Amino acid sequence: MKNILYTAACLLVLLCIGSCRKLTTEGVTGITYYATLTVKGDSKILHQKGDAYTDPGCSAVLKGEDVTAQIKTESTVNINKSGVYSVSYSVTNVDGFTSSASRTVIVYDKTDAVEGVYAVNPASYSLKDGEKTVYGGDFEIIVTKTDDGKIVFDDLLGGYYCQRANYGSKYAMEATVTLAADGAMTLESSLVPGWEDSASSLTGKYIRAEKKFDYCAVYAEMDFNVILTKK
Repeated sequence: MKNILYTAACLLVLLCIGSCRKLTTEGVTGITYYATLTVKGDSKILHQKGDAYTDPGCSAVLKGEDVTAQIKTESTVNINKSGVYSVSYSVTNVDGFTSSASRTVIVYDKTDAVEGVYAVNPASYSLKDGEKTVYGGDFEIIVTKTDDGKIVFDDLLGGYYCQRANYGSKYAMEATVTLAADGAMTLESSLVPGWEDSASSLTGKYIRAEKKFDYCAVYAEMDFNVILTKK
């Protein structure tokens, strides 16, 4: 009798397991295919503030089939306000998995002396406990203005962590600065989102005749001596 009850119990467990497996795999294909998205035109666009913006778009292919019509596009672009914006594209397959791509759109007044794209002088360097580390790369920094004339850097550290160390945009120091008549810089605010901290001080100048920033930002007990020249 005990053997019969034991066998019956085992069969019941196997039936339950089989039912659970059937439920968890129901409606899911054995192989899932992802769409391949191709951004048309440049992945980074410099756009004149105030001008109408027409996005070049994106194309998508899934299992050899053109599924461009299925692309979902989302844009943060504001042509009336200087800043760094994004246009994102995505396609979701039948199994609910999404493929995505994006474009950066930089809106600024190209006639403004300060706003624009700046190249980091490779001789820029960080200094900690007497040890000097040269940037060594021609990184790009975006400088824009707020409506009240304050200067916004997309990375006050000159790409040290974001680009040089390749940590990504969360480790760029977003900063707002004011300029005096003689070009002297005053730090208003700053933040490295990835570490949720900021610079402790800033000294330096904007040299108008050369369209160049030359400054030292103190952050994490390090001096970041950065030279930016407008492209």
